[in-house]
Amino acid sequence: MSRSGDPLSLVLLDLDGLKAVNDRFGHQAGDERIQAVAEAIRASQRASDLAYRIGGDEYAVILAGARALGALEFAQRVRAHVAVTAGIAEATDLRSRDAVIREADLALI
Repeated sequence: MSRSGDPLSLVLLDLDGLKAVNDRFGHQAGDERIQAVAEAIRASQRASDLAYRIGGDEYAVILAGARALGALEFAQRVRAHVAVTAGIAEATDLRSRDAVIREADLALI
């Protein structure tokens, strides 16, 4: 739950096959895939959503005021543009940041 008491969802996205792209076509091709994910996130997110690149091929998107179904719809919009795997967690009550991240990470696996 956000500080305002509204629900929030966390979506973790993992770009599928980045290592294989880098190995086969080079790092520039991999960089283009990374940029494509960022563009897909931008095209799919609302103005209030916060997106971060948290690793080489991983992204986190915080969807304030969204339940898990809204997060799933967001992830599906991103997946319509690029091949990513998504893990989703929602917080509808007061939970620690680490608990929400752990839940989304487990869903990603």
